[in-house]
Formats: sequence, C-alpha cells, structure tokens
Amino acid sequence: MRHCAAPNFRLATTLASGQTFRWQQVGEWYYGVLDGALIRVRQVDDELQWDTSDAHLTAERLTHYFALDHDLEHILATIDRDDHIHAAIVAYRGLRLMRQEPWECLASYLLTSFNNIQRITRMIENLSQHFGQSITCGSWQTYTFPPPEVLAEVPVGRLSLLGLGFRAAHLVEVARHVASGAVRLETLHGRTYAEIKQTLTQLPGIGDKVADCIALFAFQCYAAFPIDVWTRRALALYLPRRDLTLKRMHAFASTQFGAYAGYAQQYLYHWLRTRAAWTRRSPVEVEHRTLSRWVLQPMQVAPPLEPVA
Repeated sequence: MRHCAAPNFRLATTLASGQTFRWQQVGEWYYGVLDGALIRVRQVDDELQWDTSDAHLTAERLTHYFALDHDLEHILATIDRDDHIHAAIVAYRGLRLMRQEPWECLASYLLTSFNNIQRITRMIENLSQHFGQSITCGSWQTYTFPPPEVLAEVPVGRLSLLGLGFRAAHLVEVARHVASGAVRLETLHGRTYAEIKQTLTQLPGIGDKVADCIALFAFQCYAAFPIDVWTRRALALYLPRRDLTLKRMHAFASTQFGAYAGYAQQYLYHWLRTRAAWTRRSPVEVEHRTLSRWVLQPMQVAPPLEPVA
C-alpha cells in the first residue's frame, strides 16, 4: 500500500463531478486507469492510499493528476464573488480539476455531444474492451483506452455497432488527424487558451463546449468555461434570459470569475446538478452520483488442474 498527502481534497466529490468518465467505485475504493496502469485509491482523512499494476507509477504522478499541487484556497478565494458560487464552494470545497491525458480526454469529450454521462461511460468502456489492452491490479481487471493509431484503422460501421452513432465518423476522423501528426496534441501544452480552442474547433465534431472541456481538463486552460445545459442553468441565476447567448455567457464568466473561470464552472455545474437531483431523492441516499461499473470486474480464476490419472 502506498501513501500520498492530500490536504484540502475531496476524492469522492472530484471523481463524481462529471469531469472524467472511467473511475469506478467498489466499496471504499475507486478504480481508474492512469498512464496505462490500473490504479485503486481511497481517501483516509488528508491522505490518499493507493496501489497500482505499474510499480513505476509514483506519488508525484498521482499528485499531479489530481492537482494536489494547486493552491486551492487561493483559487477559491479568487472566484468566490457572489452568493451562488459561494454556496457551491461551501458545499463542495476540496473539488479539484484533474489533469487528464490529452488523447483520451479529447476522444471522450468528442462522445459527449447530445449524450448523458451513463451512455458516454458505456461508449468509452465499449471502445476500451474491444480495442484496448487488458490490465489487472490484484484481483481486478479493466482495459486501457485505445490509442489514436488503433482507432484510426477501425471501420466507422464497426464503431457504430458499439453504440457511438453519428459520433463514430467524427472519432475515426479525429483519430486519423492525431495519428498522422496533422494535429500534435503534445504541442498544445503551454499555448494560449485562444490558440488551443481554435485548433480544437477545427477538428470534426468539436464545437464550443467540447473544445472548452478539452482545453480545461487536458491542457489546464483554467480560463475556459464550458457551457452545457447545467452551466446555462447556473448562469440563468445571474443573467436575464435575453443574455443567455454563448458570446454573452462567455463574456460574463470571464469578467465574473477571471483566470479561474473553469474552476467556477465545475463548482457551479456540480452544485446545481446535485441540488436538482436532491429534489428527487430522500435524505438517506448517497451524497454523490453513483459511479458506473461497466467493466471493472473480479478476474475469473480458473479452477486448479486435476492430477492426471
């Protein structure tokens, strides 16, 4: 068992906040895939306890992935400018924006168009099962997300059969752009938010919201403010109906929340979505959305061989 300091962090809230789709809860443990390794992690007070299928995966890598190096108090103080965001911060202080692997983040958010989290998760796990590599950690097994070179060669019709629908063609085309080097994701790190968003929106199937999600979660453009149905509902608390256009909403978010607008978006998104869900739940139900369990399963252990007579 390995250990990692995690002050001012809420693992369960972060993983349930809708930024990523592959983490799965089993009891007190959360299982995910990081750098091609299966990892399980749990939080005990201000510490993460974890182990992994890859002995080379370090505590420093986990710290970077979960953004435990962020000065969260400074970030939250910067965006805490009104009663709405203040309520979200009070409810979910400790939520952090994870640093996701660019290709998987891009491909995953490409599948979010006209979709919901449960179906997105199913699509991602279908892709991983069919085109990824099996990995294990202890008695548990899952699959890596397929690289662009693999998906670039898959017939669109085959992906459609996995439930991707119209998104299949977009995914294959984007995979070909990345695999061929026409788009080099590694070169986007460190570029401006505007440059990254412009590059992303030139790819098929990537519009304003998806580009902002990728810029925020894969390239740490914290000024990005993804606008979906929940974010729009949140901004309706601030703006009159006539101002709920993309241009005006982005302008308002930039002015209201500044360089960490992306953090404000995530807190408002999770706060409003869970608050709405609570109106349909009893107080005895769990605090967060139950994480999906599409793939992670105990490994099937073969029975011992019988001695030959």
